[in-house]
Amino acid sequence: GSCRSRTRRRGRSRRRRHRRRHRDRRRRHRRRRRGKKRRRSRSRSRKRRKAKPDSNSGDASTYSPSQPEDKDSESDEESERSEDKQQAAKEAAAKATEKALAQARKAVQDAIKEEEARQRVQVEEGVLAVQAEVEQEIAARLSDAKEKLMAEKASRLQEAEERLDQVFACRLQDATANIRKAIQANVDEGRKELEAKAQKALQDARAKQLHGQAPSLATGRSSAESVTVYDRKPCIAIQPLQPLPSRNLSQLGSWRG
Repeated sequence: GSCRSRTRRRGRSRRRRHRRRHRDRRRRHRRRRRGKKRRRSRSRSRKRRKAKPDSNSGDASTYSPSQPEDKDSESDEESERSEDKQQAAKEAAAKATEKALAQARKAVQDAIKEEEARQRVQVEEGVLAVQAEVEQEIAARLSDAKEKLMAEKASRLQEAEERLDQVFACRLQDATANIRKAIQANVDEGRKELEAKAQKALQDARAKQLHGQAPSLATGRSSAESVTVYDRKPCIAIQPLQPLPSRNLSQLGSWRG
């Protein structure tokens, strides 16, 4: 019994080494195919399970070395299944992590876009506010400048009107003075002419009186009357012009009349 168990152990160790080599080869091949499952081993294990005899029936002489091999193959298949499950779980976890990372990237990009849009809106609002303030300030300055210009224009117009009134008043005074001088000169010239005419008439009358003295003696009364008539000096009622009364410039009215 001990010799048979020893040979069993040796054969079992050989078979295990052989199965390990094949299992490692299958694992490498499975890694290359990236997770594709092989269903052939499962179908073979089912066929072997149906074909193997009952282990309780019979004694030790009816031992077949296929039973421990089937058990080892089942354990290998279970380990392969567990490895496949682990690999599938790893792949699912990797896909889930990739999906989560993609969702996180998308969420981060959306958040960045929202933040950029919000900052853009804030900047636009700030620009609009500054533009409104600048426009208000410009409008206020323009209104102030317009008021100043209107006030300056009104003051200049008033000064110009005052200067024009003064010039008109001065020219009016000069014109009235010139008119008075001209009238006075004309009056003086007329007076001189009248005085000369009167003097000449008086001289003519005296000459006539001297020539007609003899006949006038007979009629002394008439001659005396005539002498008395010619002795009278002519009286001319010519008076000098009186100066015009001074008037206010406001009473004269505007020079534009």
